[in-house]
Amino acid sequence: TNESGFTALPGGARFLGGNYGHIGIIGYWWTSTEDYPSNAWYRQLNHDASGIARFPVGWTVGFSVRCIKD
Repeated sequence: TNESGFTALPGGARFLGGNYGHIGIIGYWWTSTEDYPSNAWYRQLNHDASGIARFPVGWTVGFSVRCIKD
């Protein structure tokens, strides 16, 4: 419904080894919070679910970035 004003398009991800997947199905966004020196948290939105998930992952994958203007 885009009630939040954040149009979260499911852009998928670039996984370890350079393969791309989940395009059009899942959106992944980095957060600014580190989990360990080589990990960070990310948020995940699925195209068929209303919730948002949060997981840690290593810096070896590629996710989308959302820029916010203060």
